[in-house]
Amino acid sequence: MMTSEHVSLVPLRGGIAALLVTAILIATGVAAFWRSHRHIDQQAKRLSAMDDLVWQAILIHDARAGAAEMAVLSGDREAIRRYRALAGESARVAQKLHEMGITPATASVLSTLDELTKIEDGAIAAAERQNRPPNEFLEQHADASTQHRLALEALPRETAKQRTRLREERVEMSRWLVCMMGLATATLVLSSLLIVRTSRKQLLSKRDAERRYAEASRQNRLILEATADGIVGIDADGEVVFFNPSAVRMARVDPTSGFSPSVHILNSLAPARETLMAALTAGDAIEPREFELLRGDGTTLPVEISAAPLRDEDGQVCGGVFTIRDATQRRELDAMKSQFVATVSHELRTPLTAIRGALTLLSGGHLGTLVEKGQRLLAIAINNTDRLSRLVNDILDLERIKSKSSMTLARCNAGELVLNTVETMRGLADGKDIRLLASPMDVDVHADGDRVVQVLTNLIGNAIKFAPGGSAINVGVRRREREAVFHVRDHGRGIPQEKLEMIFGRFQQVDASDAREKGGTGLGLAICRSIVEEHGGNIRVESVEGEGSTFTFTIPLFAAAGEVAGDRARAHPLTTMLTS
Repeated sequence: MMTSEHVSLVPLRGGIAALLVTAILIATGVAAFWRSHRHIDQQAKRLSAMDDLVWQAILIHDARAGAAEMAVLSGDREAIRRYRALAGESARVAQKLHEMGITPATASVLSTLDELTKIEDGAIAAAERQNRPPNEFLEQHADASTQHRLALEALPRETAKQRTRLREERVEMSRWLVCMMGLATATLVLSSLLIVRTSRKQLLSKRDAERRYAEASRQNRLILEATADGIVGIDADGEVVFFNPSAVRMARVDPTSGFSPSVHILNSLAPARETLMAALTAGDAIEPREFELLRGDGTTLPVEISAAPLRDEDGQVCGGVFTIRDATQRRELDAMKSQFVATVSHELRTPLTAIRGALTLLSGGHLGTLVEKGQRLLAIAINNTDRLSRLVNDILDLERIKSKSSMTLARCNAGELVLNTVETMRGLADGKDIRLLASPMDVDVHADGDRVVQVLTNLIGNAIKFAPGGSAINVGVRRREREAVFHVRDHGRGIPQEKLEMIFGRFQQVDASDAREKGGTGLGLAICRSIVEEHGGNIRVESVEGEGSTFTFTIPLFAAAGEVAGDRARAHPLTTMLTS
């Protein structure tokens, strides 16, 4: 695709090419005109020389005619010698005319000269033998001499015609040169105008681009200065190359310390250096995560930091951009929300327990026998009370997991966790004619075993709910680098692609009717994600509608902590700088 800059260069290049072609045409035309002009001049000089030779030949002819008559009539040796000299001179002039070019007229001159020479030579030879026929000679000589002179006199007329033709050629050539020069001049003018116009457009376009670039830079600067989030850029060598005022304000740079704001900001990012360096090394973006930002006055600030790598033209990571957001207000709101949820959930437990007990007494007939319709209504009330109790318990579990108050990390065998969970859930699966298949691996993880079992229980329970009778559910674990990968695979109805991420949110279900038909509170997968992320792992799902779903989650290996620390120290040049 051609850019505007390339498009603007097309007329300029066309104008320059037209100038070059015009210059070549002019040079070629002038050279051709000069060669033709020289040729015409040479032809004119040749014709002038022919005229001079013709008049010489006429004079020699007249002198030769008298010398021939005298030599024949008198037989004098001196007269014969005079004739011989004039005959040689006549032959020399004829040869020169021959060398200048044979034309019909010059050919006629040569033929009549040969005839005249034969007559004169024959008569002189007879005179030398004293056998002179003067009367016969005079008649033959007169006719031949007249023909020769007439042929000589015709030559100037022929040269005059050739001069006229040369003048016409010269005029025609001049006209052609004038036309060509006029066309070349017009082309030069048009090309110059095109070049000037294109250059002016380019100049205006360049100025407009510079103005727009300056305006965009000014707007970007204003945006960076006005945004409430701190924005920090770091190059591949670990140096802070740019930052906005919000970053300086969050870091609380001490102007009396003697250090530049870049050093303060770099030191402030120290608690997040491992995560940030991992992003730069892998070239992956990091979603917002909470950190404690060290400030210049010694205090800390809760922030959310997200990182994105910067790449050069070759796709290599050449730095990173960090966005720092003050999380103080959000933490306060989360604390208030958590306190509110915990208080409400706790306060609901007591009345729910009393209601459940009363409903159980009524259902057992301890307070009298109810009619069939009353029993059905009582069963519905008990089911809803149980569902509400599960919801309260799930909410409390979720809050406890987020607060890490119930997490006890220790060395656990992942294969045993899988086998124990499968045996626990086998009765529920058998009730729906579903086979549970376990594929454990003997691998140790650093985790809270009860919480991992809780994740597996939730995932297997969901699979049993949506798997058809007669199918199988595969549960297993395998080792991958520094983590154990658990999976639960079913052959149920599957999950739409647009809901694969949504189902891990609170109170989210694939179908709104699932809560009524299948039971559940919509918090199971949210609890699973919270447990997995608190362990430092991640959870995801792959699904094809109509074929089934596969949930996978990772838990760090027991021996991975020391190995990760050693690798991170060598991962990236930024790591060495930030950790020193």
